Amino acid sequence: MATIEERICDIPMDELTTAVDFALESLQMDKERVMKRYADTYNETLARCHEDLKCQGIYKGFSVVSKSEDEIELEGGVVLKSKKLAEVLHRADEIVAYAVTVNGHDELMADPDLSMFENMFCNAWGVGFSMSAHRWFKKAIQKAARDADLYASRGWFPGEEGVELNLQNELFELIDPSRIGISLSDTGVMTPVMSVNGFIGICADPAICNDGKDNAEQH
Repeated sequence: MATIEERICDIPMDELTTAVDFALESLQMDKERVMKRYADTYNETLARCHEDLKCQGIYKGFSVVSKSEDEIELEGGVVLKSKKLAEVLHRADEIVAYAVTVNGHDELMADPDLSMFENMFCNAWGVGFSMSAHRWFKKAIQKAARDADLYASRGWFPGEEGVELNLQNELFELIDPSRIGISLSDTGVMTPVMSVNGFIGICADPAICNDGKDNAEQH
């Protein structure tokens, strides 16, 4: 039986303190330059995003039934066929499937009254809040593991670093992200666009925290 119980939650916008840094990185500008040239647009679009956007997440743990060099079988019969996941999560006794989204951003970007600069900033805020919410949610999963005297790996996304994109199908089967407004197309595109999902391994061995963690800061 899995230790990490299902959680669905709203992610507080005011706790996404890294969103500004991620947004500015997306714009390829520093804050001093932005405030000197676009202060009004910066402040107005940020205020609108706080009003219109809602960050949400869902996660749930699943016990590992068996592992081989190219797949991981979870309780309930779902099999993650991935040589990469089997390699980097070989210590895991439990796999947490999770998804995070920014609801309202697609609708905001479709507003025909947005100017070119407003559109540019709103897109950057979407990136910023998405990435910051993802970081916030992973910390929530890590805390849930610590509370159970366990350790968590870094996050692994379908479609990155050798993890098969089609694993999104298994992830949607496991946790049904439609409950927080995420849908998946036949080609693996998630809606809303500012959505991310992934897998985190859980076990009693602290070594799992560093397995495959060459790019830990961005994951």
